[in-house]
Amino acid sequence: SVARIGGETVRIPCITGRAVTDPTGCGDSMRAGFYAGQYRGYSVRDSLIIGASVASFVIEKTGAITNLPGWEQALERAKPYLEA
Repeated sequence: SVARIGGETVRIPCITGRAVTDPTGCGDSMRAGFYAGQYRGYSVRDSLIIGASVASFVIEKTGAITNLPGWEQALERAKPYLEA
């Protein structure tokens, strides 16, 4: 995805799940991961990456809430993309 943050265009990487099975719920899970990152004090950019990480789990299984990751799982998958 692409975001405008403080007048800057920022490209958020696609975080690939292990399989593409069903996209149902990916947008909602992206938003939930973003809000979870914001709540925990992450930057907007990193929160968007965490959101992409959460969505990458959801797309792996059929159904909107059948493969939601825990916080540590989401961070582990997002880790290579987060700012140091």
